[in-house]
Amino acid sequence: MKILIADDSKLTRSVVRNVLMSNGYEKNNILEANNGTEALKLLDNNVVELCVIDWLMPEMDGLELVKNLKSSIKHSKIPVIMMTVVSEYEKVHHALSLGIEDYIVKPLNEKALWNRIYGIITNNRKVSLSGLSFIKKELDKSPDQTEFIKQVASSLFQDSETLILGAHIFINMFESELMKSPDDKEIYRTMTELFAKRISDKRSLIDVSEKLLNVYEKKLH
Repeated sequence: MKILIADDSKLTRSVVRNVLMSNGYEKNNILEANNGTEALKLLDNNVVELCVIDWLMPEMDGLELVKNLKSSIKHSKIPVIMMTVVSEYEKVHHALSLGIEDYIVKPLNEKALWNRIYGIITNNRKVSLSGLSFIKKELDKSPDQTEFIKQVASSLFQDSETLILGAHIFINMFESELMKSPDDKEIYRTMTELFAKRISDKRSLIDVSEKLLNVYEKKLH
C-alpha cells in the first residue's frame, strides 16, 4: 500500500517522507505531489491507503482536493490527514466536516505525525480486512485444517508493512484453534509478540515473523 504526500513545500514533503521511511516504508511506496491536481492524477493510477495533505497549495488547494476525494466513489474511503498552521483552525473544522480523519499543526512534530499516521492506517486496515472472517467458516469445512491455516498465514505475513495487522487478524480468527496443544499455544504466543511490535522497529518485526514461520514449520513436520 502507498501513502500520498501533497504539499508544494519540498522541505515538508521531505520531513513526512523521512518519518515514513524511518518507520519501515519503502521509498517506492511514498508518492509525492506538488498540488491537488498532481495528487488526483497519482490517486487515479495507484492504490493509496492514506493521504497527507497541506492546506495551501497552488492550482488546487487542500480543501478542494479533500472535496474531490470525499465526493468520489473511488477515493472517498481513503483517510486524510491535513497539515495546517494555527491560524487556519476554522478552515480545518470545515475540512473535518467534509470527512478528513485528522489534522496536524505545522511546524511538524515527527513523533506526533507518525502516531497519527500509524493509528489511522492500523485502524483502516482492520476495517478493510474485517471481511476475512469468512475464512473462519472455510476452516471448518477444510479437510486439512493445518494446511489451510498455513496458507492463510502465508498470505497475511507476506508484507512487512502488514505483519502487525496480519497477526491481529489471525489471532482473533483462530484463537480457539491455536490453544489446543502446546505447539499451538507457542504459535499464539509468538503471534501475540509479533502484534505487540510496532512497525517502527522493522528489524525486530522481521525477526519475529521469521520465528513465527519457523514455529509453523516445526508444527507441520
